[in-house]
Amino acid sequence: MTELQNLYRLQQVDLQVEQLQKELKTLPVIAAFQQLQNKTLAAKKGVMETENKLKDCKKLIRHLEFDLQQIEAEQKDIQAVLYGGSSHKAKELASLEKKAGRLRREQTELEEKLLAALETKEALEQALPEAREKYKILYNKLLVLQKSGNAEIHELKSRLARLQAEREALLAQISENLLAEYKKRRAQYQGKPLARIENDICSGCRVVISFAVQRSLQQFPGNTYCENCGRLLVPRE
Repeated sequence: MTELQNLYRLQQVDLQVEQLQKELKTLPVIAAFQQLQNKTLAAKKGVMETENKLKDCKKLIRHLEFDLQQIEAEQKDIQAVLYGGSSHKAKELASLEKKAGRLRREQTELEEKLLAALETKEALEQALPEAREKYKILYNKLLVLQKSGNAEIHELKSRLARLQAEREALLAQISENLLAEYKKRRAQYQGKPLARIENDICSGCRVVISFAVQRSLQQFPGNTYCENCGRLLVPRE
């Protein structure tokens, strides 16, 4: 290929590279993976929160049971004093009766708290396996999607690597002046500053190329432009 044809091929390669890079950023599998990953992380967090709640609940139950044992022991001591047959002053007995009443109220309150804690523990013990199963299902789905996504991404990256290797080879065969002109005009023509003549028509703007311009292209390749759109013209191979 001539230098101008190499430059035209470079234009095609650059367009393909840009398209592949765009595809890599917008792959549906990436969005699906991120969405599923968020769900999986939320499920994992749910498992950890349930485990921690169950741990705290068991700890609370132990404390409540200990406090109840302490109150029951105090009540037995008071009952032994009140009904043990020993003589005590009326004021002392009244104080013990008052304390016994307070302990009964505390016992009732603790028993209610213990019952609620036991019910919570039962609910958490039922919810934990369900939370773990939900996380397991989502995690396995994530692994499958990751595997298929990696294969798709690998294929695109392999194609991209081949194009980039070809691009490097083309760059070595094109003069700096021509490359500079190409780079300068790329943005102006949406990445297509070069156009081929196909059946006497400019491939860029689809306008017929005059005979004079075609003859100029034969004589001055690399310096002949479409009269209509201004693209650098490339002869047919």
